[in-house]
Amino acid sequence: MDRRGSLLALAAGALAVVTGRRGEAGSPKKHRAVFDLTADTPERWDAALRNVENLRQVFGPENVEAEVVVHGKAYPLLQKTNTAMDERLRGLQAGGVKLALCRNTMKRFNVTRESLFPFVETVDAAVAELVRQQEAGFAYLKVGV
Repeated sequence: MDRRGSLLALAAGALAVVTGRRGEAGSPKKHRAVFDLTADTPERWDAALRNVENLRQVFGPENVEAEVVVHGKAYPLLQKTNTAMDERLRGLQAGGVKLALCRNTMKRFNVTRESLFPFVETVDAAVAELVRQQEAGFAYLKVGV
């Protein structure tokens, strides 16, 4: 590639950074967020899930990659007995939101895999998952407080 071609490639890369575009021309930036949820009441769960829904509404669900990491006293949110949140959680998961429960929390509160909604994923440790996602470029959001 000659000097002129190098300069054009550099300019195109800079434009992609400035406009928030990457990949094929015209494709919007993927917004990535990891939500840290430890709240222990349905009202706080509702507030936390509204944050996820609002993010997806503003940017468009196809432009958002999101994960809700649940740990501590928030674990009942993801249990099958939580029929009030069943449909809402299923909708989020079906839309691409990862719902993850900490296995350390499961041990601490004697939560079995069978007691969880089938679409719930588990992670080794909430704090480790939050760090991994931040290192991967996800924005960290503490919700439900």
